Amino acid sequence: MTDSKFYLDTAPFIYYLEKSDLYFEKIRRLFMSCYSKNIPLVTSAVTIEEYCV
Repeated sequence: MTDSKFYLDTAPFIYYLEKSDLYFEKIRRLFMSCYSKNIPLVTSAVTIEEYCV
């Protein structure tokens, strides 16, 4: 058994939250896949700050 984690930078969050025509569905599938496989998504405080700007 491995302790898998999936790190995301700022762009995927922006594309998802702003419903990008090009990337929304791909990122949604990634999120759902990680959720169904119980793989944690992690990011940094810098990503959160970048999105809030």
